[in-house]
Amino acid sequence: MKENTAPQLDNTTTVIQNYDVTLKNDGDSITYTFDVKNNGDIDAKITAIVMNTGANLTCNSTSGSAADQATRNTKTCANLNYTLTYVDGTAVQVNDKLAAGASKTMKLKLEYKLQPNQTDSDLPDDDVAVSDLGVTITYGQDS
Repeated sequence: MKENTAPQLDNTTTVIQNYDVTLKNDGDSITYTFDVKNNGDIDAKITAIVMNTGANLTCNSTSGSAADQATRNTKTCANLNYTLTYVDGTAVQVNDKLAAGASKTMKLKLEYKLQPNQTDSDLPDDDVAVSDLGVTITYGQDS
């Protein structure tokens, strides 16, 4: 695993963006730790979590034949997974609460993981650029 470009955090929209990593082997991963704070005076809860993985990603290989590129793209996108947890390892879930003025530390992990029926021969044989990586957490008023 290699981090080519560290992520940028936009504090006004709480977006982590523009990062570039290289994952080459089964189990390669990168984890980013960040804080979410409720600066308001009303308790909040998570109303939606959207994690772009698999078919929601765009994988683009540019070397070899069109068939080679398509195979590489499929192998890559199908095996990229996000996990979103709190710092203690518990999963972040819809309806989790965040009290007014409170903050919570979260971890976002991107991992390249072969499926149980796959072997190292299923790893892409050349570079594949992946875009549309993203996680959106939506908070609403806790009633």
